Amino acid sequence: MIRPASFSDLPRMRTLLLEAYERSIYRTLGKVDLDATKKFLMQAIQHHGGEHAGSSFVVVAEAEGAVEGFLIGYLNRVYFVGDKLMATDTHTIVSARAPARAGVLLFDAFVSWAEANPNVAIIQPGATDAIEHWTGPERLFRSRGFRQHGVIFMRTTHSCLETASTRTREQAA
Repeated sequence: MIRPASFSDLPRMRTLLLEAYERSIYRTLGKVDLDATKKFLMQAIQHHGGEHAGSSFVVVAEAEGAVEGFLIGYLNRVYFVGDKLMATDTHTIVSARAPARAGVLLFDAFVSWAEANPNVAIIQPGATDAIEHWTGPERLFRSRGFRQHGVIFMRTTHSCLETASTRTREQAA
């Protein structure tokens, strides 16, 4: 079941986010700031449902009464200066315990939310290889009528991150 997140979901969302961080290419770069994690999630839920720049969309996926995934998206002005809005997702996290289609249902809810706002001109989902290869999300995006319109590059001064990113890409091949 997909539903809007509530403040009572924060502990489980935090756990899922921390688990995802531990699986990510970022895990070797430092410790998680637990206060920042709590603030990030709280602010996202506080701004849920608005229809203007800075508003967020936060939904959870439940399985047998437990939160096993979530998606966070935001509205911003097109190119950050336009009079129309763009909807962008920042986090889609789904545990291994979630139903198989949870990620798809979370994404579809995000798209429906954005399409319902007459001021949204662009829906811009994204995926990186921070946790796993991005080809799964890419197939989902294309199946929903999205087209690629750019590319993301990353360069760090931490060789451990480059090694982890390369390893993730090699595993997906």
